[in-house]
Amino acid sequence: MKKYIKPIIILVLLISCSNAEDSFFDKLPDLNINTEIINSSETTLSEEDAIRAQYLRCWSIPIEMPEDDSLVVKVKISLRRDGSLMKPAEVIDHQRMNDPSQKHFRVLAESALRAVIRCDPIKTPSIDKYEDWKTLQLNFDPREILR
Repeated sequence: MKKYIKPIIILVLLISCSNAEDSFFDKLPDLNINTEIINSSETTLSEEDAIRAQYLRCWSIPIEMPEDDSLVVKVKISLRRDGSLMKPAEVIDHQRMNDPSQKHFRVLAESALRAVIRCDPIKTPSIDKYEDWKTLQLNFDPREILR
């Protein structure tokens, strides 16, 4: 039986490893992964994915969060060239965050905002492509981490 890993999990592990080629695969000893595909020069991570992975690494999902497809928090960030926040991160769905009946969404949104603050500043990708990554939407989806 083949085992699969979501790409975002691989990305988070790669960024968290100091020597990605060695320690990444040490963290996944039981999986049958074709390392030639992962290490090939044709496979590259986009700048946006690298930024998103850094923020996900700083995110702690609140305990006892219900499984709900609608609990995805979208956060808008604006970055300076050095990787620091240009202005405070903003939850895109303001109305839902302030709705008293959306307690779980608010808790998840607050945890996402804390992750952005905790990671500030991040390591920046190519400065040449700054216009591509200076303003981004981050999707904090607990299903991506918990599955």
